[in-house]
Amino acid sequence: MTQPADVTNYIIAFVHLYGILHKQEAIEFYNMLNDEPLEGLIEIDEERLNEKFVVEYGDYFVEESIAEFEGDFEEIMEQKVGKPYYIPPKEELFNYIDSFYYEKPKQYDDLLNYVATAFYDGDKDQADFITEDIMGFCRYDFKMNSILDVFERQGIKFEDAEQVKEVTHLITELRNHTRIWEHNGHTAVEIAESEALQKKSDPIRKSKKIGRNEPCPCGSGNKYNKCCL
Repeated sequence: MTQPADVTNYIIAFVHLYGILHKQEAIEFYNMLNDEPLEGLIEIDEERLNEKFVVEYGDYFVEESIAEFEGDFEEIMEQKVGKPYYIPPKEELFNYIDSFYYEKPKQYDDLLNYVATAFYDGDKDQADFITEDIMGFCRYDFKMNSILDVFERQGIKFEDAEQVKEVTHLITELRNHTRIWEHNGHTAVEIAESEALQKKSDPIRKSKKIGRNEPCPCGSGNKYNKCCL
């Protein structure tokens, strides 16, 4: 039998991955990953939710930082519209119970290695500090100027415009492969691929050619060549 703590952990993980989750969707996603279906949300451990920075917000479970500002909630909800949810397998999902967990894509290592080589004589520990900071911007508040300021705060000066271009490219690639709330846990690349696939699968509708002497489709009762043609 499902225990309240189990369901609470699912909700925590979902919210850390999506930022915002409707309570009905929490049930649906839980049922997709479990053989024993959940019919409703009862006896949720609110104390544990709060410990993990998750709060109830009307009909939603929301990451605490979003709930603090109504404008943030509305803005993120608008950005989520029409996008599918990324639903990982259980073992991957449960990583998100940790409030500070995030998936590091290959592009994280690419940026880390570049920063270590270009600015820290190969010291990856120092480079990881700045790369972690940049990852935070990619996840929550992506503004390239603000990210480049991170380098300045660490006393790093770029050699030339070409180096700025290289760093900017690596940061953009990291952002495009980062799972973010606005994409319902997907990356920008995954969303773009999904949209491209949808367009490819949509049937092409061909409009029927109207004869000159046929009734005009506008409903006037006149022949097409005497009306809208």
